[in-house]
Amino acid sequence: LWKFESFDEYTGDEWKSSLLAGKSLYSFYPMQEYIDNYFPDPELLKIQFPISPAVGNNLMILPSLFPIPFIIEDSIDAPNLDQASTILYKDDFNAVSVNLQFSDSQPVNLSYQLFGLDLPTDVEINNSALSALYTPLEIRNQYLQLPPSIDSYKLINTFFTNHFNILDGIISNSDNAFEVANIIRNYLTSPPFSFPTSIPDYNPAPQGRDIVDWFCEQEKGIWSDFASAFCAFTRAFGVSSRYVEGFSGFLADDIYDP
Repeated sequence: LWKFESFDEYTGDEWKSSLLAGKSLYSFYPMQEYIDNYFPDPELLKIQFPISPAVGNNLMILPSLFPIPFIIEDSIDAPNLDQASTILYKDDFNAVSVNLQFSDSQPVNLSYQLFGLDLPTDVEINNSALSALYTPLEIRNQYLQLPPSIDSYKLINTFFTNHFNILDGIISNSDNAFEVANIIRNYLTSPPFSFPTSIPDYNPAPQGRDIVDWFCEQEKGIWSDFASAFCAFTRAFGVSSRYVEGFSGFLADDIYDP
């Protein structure tokens, strides 16, 4: 699983990071420590993609792996790059950005090395999960937001509420936070919901229309629509969640790479 950015605030037509999402300096991971502590599993990966830098400083998001980013020290490389001035940052959502200084504006290929850790299985998560009621208040205050409030959101967005009511008949008060989230995930990825396999088959939300409510009305959308709906439904059922922009493979495409 690859991630770019993560957001905690939903506006109805997009996701944003609130002022609570602070950014701080972050350390690269030394190659020798990877060899000593991890090699050969997890595998060390090399990523390369084209960029068109400006002369001087360029701040950009670096794709990274879950659960926390491990970017190898001295591995960021590109023509005309001043490697000594490279600065890495990480925000409170574990998204990584980097400041790169270029001496030329010619398009180049940027490369770097990284690795990630094995994610826990559904069984492992479920075995340690508790009811959402035990979520700390600080987390609930940040990750249970819907505009302008959960109750008002359900009143305004009737197609969302129709599916909420169906889910309400499936979800039990005894379900822990993972079980609630898993029911919602399975519901939104099963018929009548479907996902187009080609761009002409996709009908995005009209301007000014809530993208989650539109997805619920159409019962069809791309994977970013699913992710938005998943976060909205989990929040409506009291399970704290945030939106992560990312992909499950290397295609980095909303149609072909969920």
